[in-house]
Amino acid sequence: MQRRTFSRAAGAALTLGVVGGRSGAQAQEKWPNRLVKIVVGFPPGQSSDTSARMFGEQLHRLLGQTFVVENRPGAGATLAAASIATAPKDGYAMALTSNGPLAIAPHLYKNLSYDPRKDFAIASTIAQAPLLITVNAASRFKTLQGLVSAGRAANQITYGSGGNGVTSHLAVKMFETATGTSYTHIPYKGTAPALNDLLGDRIDFTMESPAPLLPLVRDGKLRVLATTGSARYSELPDVPAVSESFPGFEAASWTAFAFPAGTPAAIVERLNDEVKRLLETPEFAQRMRTTGVEPFYKGSPDACGRFLDAEYAKWGDVVRRGEITLD
Repeated sequence: MQRRTFSRAAGAALTLGVVGGRSGAQAQEKWPNRLVKIVVGFPPGQSSDTSARMFGEQLHRLLGQTFVVENRPGAGATLAAASIATAPKDGYAMALTSNGPLAIAPHLYKNLSYDPRKDFAIASTIAQAPLLITVNAASRFKTLQGLVSAGRAANQITYGSGGNGVTSHLAVKMFETATGTSYTHIPYKGTAPALNDLLGDRIDFTMESPAPLLPLVRDGKLRVLATTGSARYSELPDVPAVSESFPGFEAASWTAFAFPAGTPAAIVERLNDEVKRLLETPEFAQRMRTTGVEPFYKGSPDACGRFLDAEYAKWGDVVRRGEITLD
């Protein structure tokens, strides 16, 4: 495990409510009044880790306590999620998690130790990113329609992903259903080798998150045919969204802060309020965009719970339709 602390100086804690004669067990007078741990299921330097560090710095500024990132990579970020599902319900351990361990993994792993709909309190969504349908700059595919036409003609068009069952793999399966196409999947052990083969023109396309792709696109080495959000991606405003040709299509990755279920509602709601405040700050929102993600505030904790239910059902349907299984 690797930890990264944002500040060792602890300031005064902020008040959640007035004690008013209630016992300490009944009243959550102060949160936080000591270090808060943010568990991330990916190594340092990846997008989720970067977001956790950005929020940790600002939460320290707003709440006066130290926030420390603990990296627990492995098993598609399910190890990190599992550690929070069984953590103390006191508000001092939370996950920065995503659609992978919460909405996809439960449909792929038979022996997952947690139920995301029962074992977590989603405090707030924080970021969302479309996937980019990307080809080599020298590719014969110049438009999304050209790629769709080839996929309908069963021309053995290949795409790479970071492995079986990852978001990019499932997003292509969703795309196939929406467009009536069929492509040949080449799974890799991570995104980097897939991109190496895309750059080497050994596969036809990828459908990956923006962070690793944007520098290569801006250098003219790759070309984006379309994005998969509900609207055009702010970093590539001239690139069409798939939904412009296939209404209703959306396949985005997202991240959220989650506490163990049973964490006092006042703590969950307080974090939601602070996240909302940060995402509405133009300077902070722009910092997020520079990392390849869009600020994404879905609403109250209850609204986030409903959002998770919808995502759980959506990605579960993709897994079932695609008959995707993992050993």
